[in-house]
Order: sequence, then C-alpha cells, then structure tokens
Amino acid sequence: MVVTLAHIANRRRTGLRSPAMRTLASAVILAAGLLACGPNSGGGDDIDAAEGNASLVVRLSAPTIRVDDGVVDVTPTVTALRVGADGSETDVTSSTAFAVEPGGFGAVSGATLVVSASAAGPGRVVGSVDGLAGDAPFEVFLTQTVPGTADPGAAGQFAGATLDPSQALTIAYPPAGAVVPPNLGEMDVHWTDPAGKDVYELTLSGGFVTLRTYVARLAASTYHALAADLWARLSTGARGVELTVRVRGLA
Repeated sequence: MVVTLAHIANRRRTGLRSPAMRTLASAVILAAGLLACGPNSGGGDDIDAAEGNASLVVRLSAPTIRVDDGVVDVTPTVTALRVGADGSETDVTSSTAFAVEPGGFGAVSGATLVVSASAAGPGRVVGSVDGLAGDAPFEVFLTQTVPGTADPGAAGQFAGATLDPSQALTIAYPPAGAVVPPNLGEMDVHWTDPAGKDVYELTLSGGFVTLRTYVARLAASTYHALAADLWARLSTGARGVELTVRVRGLA
C-alpha cells in the first residue's frame, strides 16, 4: 500500500491579494494514490433472501455525507422495503434491525444514519428482518483543520484574500514521482518562498480526507511535519486516487 506522487506538467504558481493589500502565494502538486481501502459496498442495495424470491431493499436518502471540522452536512433517512416475489413493496423500516459497517462509522437511530464526526471513507448500512437481509452503501468525506504553528485565526485571513499572480511558492518535498508508504510515520512537506510570507496554509487532500493546517514563517525554506496519526488518516478509504498538496502564503 503506497502513495505514488505523479509528475505535474504545469505546476501552478499563483498568489492572492486581500483588500488590505496583503499578498498570498500558492503552489499545488498532485499525486496518484494507492492507499488502504475501506469496506466493499457490494455495488448494490439489495440481497436476495432465503424466503422464496422475496428480498429486502435498504435505501438512504443521501448516500454522500460531508463532515467539515466536526459539522455533518446531512443526516440521511434510512428506509427498508420488503419486496415480494410479485414485486409488491412493504415498508418494514420499523421492524428492521440496522447496523453500520465499519462499526466505528456511526449508527442508525430513529430511522436516520448518524455518522461519527471522525468517520471517512466508504461504508454501508445493513438491515435484516424475518430472514431477509439488504444493504445500502454510503461515502463520508472528511475535512479537518488540525493544529499548526500559526495562530488559528489565520484561517479567516486566507478566506478574505484575493489572487496575486506576481507571487510564487515552490513545493520542494514531496517531489514529483516520490513513493511514500502510508505507514511512514511523520510526513514532511517543504516549500520555498523567496518573498518570505508571514503565515502559510497547508492543505493535503487524498481520497476521502482533506487536512488543513496553518504554519508560521520559519525562513525562506519552510516546512511542516504531519503527525503519523494524521498521515494515516489521510489514507483512509483511498485506493487509486490523487493526493493533492497545496501551500498558500500570506504576507
């Protein structure tokens, strides 16, 4: 299980300028990822039952869920239908026992799927009633701001900045073409900034997880180490996807 950083033909070097004439520079690299994967959704929402040709169909009102710094954007409704051999449908939600896989992703409560604020990746709701079983797949996308070396209030400064094309940052590590295992431990990101910004926003996105942090200026060459548990979280549920490393600097 590795992450292979892919070569980018046109590396973006852009900057931002806020109304207060604060300048922001940006650099982005992309990486093709081959990471640990989550549960197999099975590609369907029903399983043929042992009871004749009847089946149980489990449905979610929203199969895509996003969690941004602990705030869940939607609480999907869960419905279970018993489909008879003649195609007739009977709502059996109230008598169906539901479980969420993986178990740490959350639970079904009151016919709604309540996901954990730390969940990320593919999962499924499994239902069973009267010898019938069915499931419905879902995906959770997690965005999390993690502590860095800069003041947490820096996020608001970046939100109000605008593009300044005259500024440039260069990501020095990881280089294009690097191969980094998800069990590496701490993951370093290094970048150079000849102009020397005051604070930087570092964003890493891979698969189902996006991590943001804010870093104070060190020197013309600045770096930040992503802790081992965060690097492992970044690879959660991802397989054959791009990893994006983005750095923006504000002066």
